[in-house]
Amino acid sequence: MTTIIKTRKINFPKDKPSVLLLGLPGIGFIGRIAARYIIKKGKGKLFATLLSSHFPAQALMTKKGLLKPLRINFYHVPTKGLKDIIVVVGDIQPPTPEGQFEVALEILNFAKKFNVDEIITMGGYATGNLEENRSVFGVANNTAHIAELSKRGVIFGKAKGSIVGMAGLLPSLAKYKGTPAICLMGETHGAFADATSAKRVLEILAKYLGLELDYSDLDKSVKASEDFMKKLKEELEKTQGGHDKDLSYIR
Repeated sequence: MTTIIKTRKINFPKDKPSVLLLGLPGIGFIGRIAARYIIKKGKGKLFATLLSSHFPAQALMTKKGLLKPLRINFYHVPTKGLKDIIVVVGDIQPPTPEGQFEVALEILNFAKKFNVDEIITMGGYATGNLEENRSVFGVANNTAHIAELSKRGVIFGKAKGSIVGMAGLLPSLAKYKGTPAICLMGETHGAFADATSAKRVLEILAKYLGLELDYSDLDKSVKASEDFMKKLKEELEKTQGGHDKDLSYIR
């Protein structure tokens, strides 16, 4: 199997440390929504692309009539703070364990070349419930992240089970590369794209990283997400005879 990363020339500060943010497709598309929003508002510039034979043999057709392979992209988002940001987004995650490990290790090795001293992955925590107030859960490979993010409202020790995919694998492997890492998971139903939960993750992340984000564009998606959830909840209550005690069977 082959995994390669193609880079582009970019004015990347060599002596400034970076934090790597990862948001790949997953539960509720929370990580992907949040990552793409930071790229948009931070005017991120594409500087590298990861291609892998672990990805399905498919090519995406664009609105302009062009073809592009399935890929994972790296964007540089400059900041006025102590750290710049490298945002990792993509079309897909590797569908096999072998692919997940190979791609994760490639990302970790590549990150070292750009002074990444911290990794934050973003994803969703599916509860099957239609909660109006979404929590943000966290798991880390170090105690410093737990102490700092707990102050900002992230809940540790309550999420159960395992994290499937790069959002959990990358931070866990980062420990063996000597890189502090954390996974932030927005609480979500799990059956639809959840802009509300993505915004909740972004709000915590922005305060932690010292980012000033304008959420006006995202709020349009949040309203659509909330309207959909409200309608779905009403329909479910009708089918249950008005009882809404447990809607978690819908996944």
